[in-house]
Amino acid sequence: MEFQCLPYYLKTISPQLIVKDEDGSAKILCYKRNIYLRLNPEERVRQTLLWFLYNGSIYSKIWSDKFLVSVERYDIDISISLNLNVKGFEAITIFLIVETKENTQFLFDNHDIENQLRKYVLRKNCGDCFLFNASSAIYLKYDFRTQTFSRKVLNDLSELDDLINTFSKLSWRYND
Repeated sequence: MEFQCLPYYLKTISPQLIVKDEDGSAKILCYKRNIYLRLNPEERVRQTLLWFLYNGSIYSKIWSDKFLVSVERYDIDISISLNLNVKGFEAITIFLIVETKENTQFLFDNHDIENQLRKYVLRKNCGDCFLFNASSAIYLKYDFRTQTFSRKVLNDLSELDDLINTFSKLSWRYND
């Protein structure tokens, strides 16, 4: 099953999502959990992004050893964590909270979504968020001092590569 999303290095990508019919209901394979889930518009977007993280990015193989990806844990659609090891002390730190919405959901200046993300940010003490509906993406940085988000619209999934690689460098600094 193909699903169009943001370009990657200005090229159209078509993630190969695996869908099957089970008892008259469409199910989609989760790339992280390797189980079939009920297919709905938001799950389709979530699996598109997971496909990108595990298969579509040119950095997928590098990231797979450095990051822990959690799906639908503590009400968060996707979280990406670093496993930091500093002088024998190991800590798993969430560095990016991802909220996926169905591809028809308007993302820009949506106060309901921002309030939802604010709860996650405060609960997990993580100020970096990525909002994704397949055709649009916004990087939100939460300022704990002013309690506001700054926004950057992403026009290409390569910008997500850049963001994750920034955190990857942090991981190498602490784990070397």
